[in-house]
Amino acid sequence: MPALKGNREAFALGLAQGMSQAAAYRAAYPRSTKWKDATVWRKASLLAAVGEVQARAAELQAEAGEKSGVTMLEHIATLRELRDEARADGQFGAAIKAEELRGKCSGLYVERVAIDLDGLSDEQLEAKRAALVARLAAGAA
Repeated sequence: MPALKGNREAFALGLAQGMSQAAAYRAAYPRSTKWKDATVWRKASLLAAVGEVQARAAELQAEAGEKSGVTMLEHIATLRELRDEARADGQFGAAIKAEELRGKCSGLYVERVAIDLDGLSDEQLEAKRAALVARLAAGAA
């Protein structure tokens, strides 16, 4: 896939580097640093939902993995080997940690986040909801 134009490419690059959607948006669109958080969250969420942006971010992540010489499959296989070696040596804590990391890499664990919503206005609640939806969408990509 060819690079996206201008700000969209910068946004996809930020996402590929592990930035939050809001941080990537602010980096790609410097004027947005003066905007309200809710506005940035909404616009970042909308942009992150664009198929070509998602595809480009995934492509950039894959390229970075190839350049580093590490693929997800190799990483998971290495963790499996480390788990097995730790288990064989009776180091059950290390074996459990390696297995936990394999599960996280494979997407088997769900991150739970507690959010205090008491006393927020309707606009603030909507901004929180949009941010959570965006976060979930980013995790699914």
